[in-house]
Formats: sequence, structure tokens, C-alpha cells
Amino acid sequence: MGRRERLEAKLDRREEWANKARARSADRIHAAEAIADGIPMGQPILVGHHSERRARRDRERIDGHMSAGVEAMHLAAHHAEKASGLARQLDRSIFSDDDDAIEALEARLRELEAKRDTMKKANADAVKLPLCNYRAPGIVAFNRFHGTNDLRLRQIEMGKAEYSNLHKDRRATYVVEGSHRVRAALIAGGEMVCIFLADAKATEPPTPSTAGTKPYEDYQLTNLGAEIRRNRQRLEEVKAQQARRAEAEEAPGGVTVSPWGEDPTYCRVTFAEKPDGGVLEALRGAGFRWSAGSWYGRANRIPAGIVEQ
Repeated sequence: MGRRERLEAKLDRREEWANKARARSADRIHAAEAIADGIPMGQPILVGHHSERRARRDRERIDGHMSAGVEAMHLAAHHAEKASGLARQLDRSIFSDDDDAIEALEARLRELEAKRDTMKKANADAVKLPLCNYRAPGIVAFNRFHGTNDLRLRQIEMGKAEYSNLHKDRRATYVVEGSHRVRAALIAGGEMVCIFLADAKATEPPTPSTAGTKPYEDYQLTNLGAEIRRNRQRLEEVKAQQARRAEAEEAPGGVTVSPWGEDPTYCRVTFAEKPDGGVLEALRGAGFRWSAGSWYGRANRIPAGIVEQ
């Protein structure tokens, strides 16, 4: 039984316990209501009357049933919450002993890489704002780069880095760093000419708070890259783990013992199927530890009979 099957069995038990607790809660609350229905509304306990003992007993029974019903209700909610957590874990997780673990990890990697590409493209598009015909009042536009003196700027689309690379003559052109309004300034005839960023239909330059803002922060891309690297490493580990299990299935007794690491005194024991409890206790007693589908420990401390299992 793999880890997914064990969690599915645990989920079934939790759901069964939750249903039983809900049924007990409903029965107890119904019993309390049945007793309360026999007491007239607002009827006090008649002290000294022959009905006093029965009235007090009924109230104690009502209190006992209601308390037990509420307790069972809380217990049902507890089991339902645990079952919901197990269901989410089964839905999201890829376990190393799943039959389709490799395919699932490769699909997850493709999804994460596609998401990263989309985020990078969105950030690149955000800084590629169009250069439009807007000019600040009193400034004469002399578009020397496009070879025209007609006071109009051709509408092109490029980023700050691309625009800077196109202008090699730093004496005539420079990029205004740290500004969202000014992309570049061309010096012509001793005057500074500013080219602003704005929409093609805009009549005013964009505000510094919104122009060229990237939709994704750098740390988001960094974290996503780390997640991709982690899944790639996990994929390689799962491939190696399944290869060791396949080797153990073909070995005599369904178990293999192989060197582990550079130290020849340590070994790795891999079983094709989970052994019985006695074998596991013997391995733990010999100092072996479970990790990545195998048991690791000193070769000279392998319990007797393990290889023959």
C-alpha cells in the first residue's frame, strides 16, 4: 500500500467518524427536544409538589442530552476539518510512489515554466510603452533620429534599454534615469527636447505612479524560479527512486543492498514491497534510517536475514 492509498484510507475513516458523530449529535439533540416538548412553556418547578422530582430529573436529562449533542457536533466538525485537509493534500500532492509521479511532475514543471514566461512577458510589455506625439508646451521637437525636421515624432514602441542602445552618441542623447515621464532627451540647436511616454491618444504625459509599472515584482519571479528548481530536483530524485525499486523487484527476495556515498562502510537497502514489522524494527535497531524510498546505514550492521527476505 502506497502513501496515497494510506491517506485515502485515513480520509475514509475521518469521513466515517464525522458522519457517526453527526448522527449521535442529532439523536441527542432530538432526545432533549422530545423531553422539552412535554414541559409546558414557562412551567416552573413546583417546590414541594409531587412533580418536583420528575421536573428536576427532566431538566437534568435535557441538559445531559444537549451537552452530549453539542460535544458530538464539535467532534464531527473536527473530523470533517481533518478530512477536508486530507482531501486537499491528496488533490495537490504528487507522492514519490505514485504510478504517474514522473508524468505528474513533468506536467507541473511545464505549467510553472509557462507561468514564469507569462509573467516575464507581462513585465517586458509594461516597460515597452509607446512614444507618442505629445510635447510639453514651449518645447520644440527636432526628431533627428528619424531624419525629419517636421516637428512630429513618429510613434514607435520600445523599452528604455532598447532606446538607449539605438543612440550610441551619448553627447546628443541620454536616457533620463528614474523618471516615468521622460523616456529620453535629445539636444538639438542648444535646446533640450523631451520625448514623453503616453498613450497614443493622450494629451498629457502619464503620471509617474502608473507609467511603466511592472505587474510582477522581482521577488515573485525569484520565488517561482526556486519552485521550478525544487520540482526539477524532485523529478530527478523520483526517477532514481523508482529505478532502485524496479531493480529490487527483479532481485532475489525483492531486496537490494548497494553502496551509498563515497564511504564504503555505508550502504542503502531497498525493498520492492514494504517488509513486515519485524524487519523494520530490526533495521531501526541497527541504526538504519528511512529516506527517499530506501534504508540507509552501516553495511556491517545489516540485520541477519535481510538479504534473504
